[in-house]
Amino acid sequence: MEKKEIKRGSLLARAGSITPSTICNAKVKVDNDDQVSIKNHSKLELLVGTAHMEAKIVLIDQKEVENGESAWVQLQLNTPIAVRAKERFILRNEAAKVTVAGGMIVDPNPARKYKKGCVDIDALQTLEMGDANALLYEKIVQAGGDFLEITKEQSMVDFSDRVFTLEVNKKIYAISKAYFMQYIDRLDTYFQDFYEKNPYKLGQKQMVIHQQVFRRLKKDLYLALCNRLVEMGKYNVKDDILSLAGHRIVKDERYIRIANQLVNSMQRAQFVFLKLGEIPIDQEDQPYLADVLLCMLQKHTIIRLENDYYTLGSIYKKLLAVSKEQMEIEGKISIDVLREKFGISRKNAKLFFACTDREKVTRFDGFESERTPYIRA
Repeated sequence: MEKKEIKRGSLLARAGSITPSTICNAKVKVDNDDQVSIKNHSKLELLVGTAHMEAKIVLIDQKEVENGESAWVQLQLNTPIAVRAKERFILRNEAAKVTVAGGMIVDPNPARKYKKGCVDIDALQTLEMGDANALLYEKIVQAGGDFLEITKEQSMVDFSDRVFTLEVNKKIYAISKAYFMQYIDRLDTYFQDFYEKNPYKLGQKQMVIHQQVFRRLKKDLYLALCNRLVEMGKYNVKDDILSLAGHRIVKDERYIRIANQLVNSMQRAQFVFLKLGEIPIDQEDQPYLADVLLCMLQKHTIIRLENDYYTLGSIYKKLLAVSKEQMEIEGKISIDVLREKFGISRKNAKLFFACTDREKVTRFDGFESERTPYIRA
């Protein structure tokens, strides 16, 4: 740190051990010889440590504090200040050259600005009387369903399994275990309803769940929460699809009927690849077709080629085996070789090449009728 970086009011502390804030909850006592009171939203000079700045005094539980009285307040500042719980301060009216009140910081980092009814006085009293760890735990509880940013040092406190933490972009966030369990219950309830309505879906896109269930959480916090649930073995994530761990799709009569129709149609077509719309599916099964197809794609029973064309995984593997063998011998695979071996049309061979290019098995080197091996860096 350079000397020029140090300003009046700066606090020297271990990196990550304290977080500057523009709001602090505090207890004040008005005590002066001029019988000056403090009214709600008064602006006074705050002196804490060597810092000296203007503060708006928001009264939490009354409209005015008379001389000799104490009250809970929120100090709202224009610039962040680094203070610790139980730190003492003075409030002055600089224009009148009067020291109006003194007090003690109770919560140096409240979760939010004061709104009527949103501050628990009992919790503030607990903070006033408690030690540093009790102060931190009470603040985490006060945050409710919001994750509260804490320091690395604070994250090492033993809360006896009452606090859940996440690390996101080198920052640490905490939430009470009770609210964390509410998040899990909410997600479990969501999937219970989801699977009833979508019997052939393995899961839902993570961002869809974010919008529908966890909109109040920032995206990076939500994704970190999902990753933690995966680590705990409660959920799985694959290709951005979040699913309940252990969930298995029930292959009932309808599922089997749709799957058989897809497989049989592609089996009959062989190397004449089909569009999905060319496969006859009963009208009553149409709403479930996309989900059954997705299941079969994930298991590679069916392969998507290009432009809504599909084939069976077994047929694709035959073409792929010959292509790899030919590329190993000749350094390339041509449409003519595939036509001679399988009787495939040029159109369908190009669809196959589009798929192998996408899967980084082959690459296009300027000739539509042939491919060379994809070379990984």
